[in-house]
Amino acid sequence: MSSDQIDDVEIATFCGRLTCGKAFIQTAGRGRPKEFCSETCRRAADRDYKRARGRAGVLDEQLRRTRHEVAAYGRKPEEGQWTPAERVQAEIQAQTALTRATTVLELGASSERLLTELQALVMAIRPILADSARQAAQIA
Repeated sequence: MSSDQIDDVEIATFCGRLTCGKAFIQTAGRGRPKEFCSETCRRAADRDYKRARGRAGVLDEQLRRTRHEVAAYGRKPEEGQWTPAERVQAEIQAQTALTRATTVLELGASSERLLTELQALVMAIRPILADSARQAAQIA
């Protein structure tokens, strides 16, 4: 099969915009494949994405403020809930552990040193991921 024949192959696909989903035909070959059925849908999908990202940011901020207000009442947080200060501290520890482990990997340190840094990284990231999973389960 020659390269001219490969360029002539047509593939049916669907528009990447969630509210459209229209089927369209695209030609296989070089270049980036189309994700949207038209330029109008591409622009609309970009606007939809930016709106959704903005709404998510606003909701994240509202959630953060609400948790802060609950913590301000002086009561202990619900079991398994982190205070804002605890969350920030855990994120700082995780970032520090990640930086150290990355440096050790880049410098090619001994296996013992590498193991120690990777264990510290796992211990720093595990609580953050567990908290995120717990929050996702509560939302669902």
